[in-house]
Amino acid sequence: MKCYIVNSAQSGTSISVTGGLSAPDDGLVDIFVLDTKNMETLRAATNRVLHLHTARAENFFWRGKEITIETDPDQPVWTDGEYAGRTPVTAKVVPGALIVAAPEKKK
Repeated sequence: MKCYIVNSAQSGTSISVTGGLSAPDDGLVDIFVLDTKNMETLRAATNRVLHLHTARAENFFWRGKEITIETDPDQPVWTDGEYAGRTPVTAKVVPGALIVAAPEKKK
């Protein structure tokens, strides 16, 4: 079982892992659970990836400004492929924490 915390709809593979239900500027982190041994989590994830806005797509999917994940026993935590410690872990939105430079849109 894996629990993902994201703040953007797309992964590095350009697959929309939340089915467009999230946005990097909405002030929320998005959490979803995927268990390859549980068909219901796989169906929900498939609905999200295919942008099927069904009740099933919202199963195993939560949003919040701050979330804490606790497990028993504690589990390893990875962020962007790097080991970051063990649970419990807290993720929260910090508005304006990232400065992005981008060219202006041409009118």
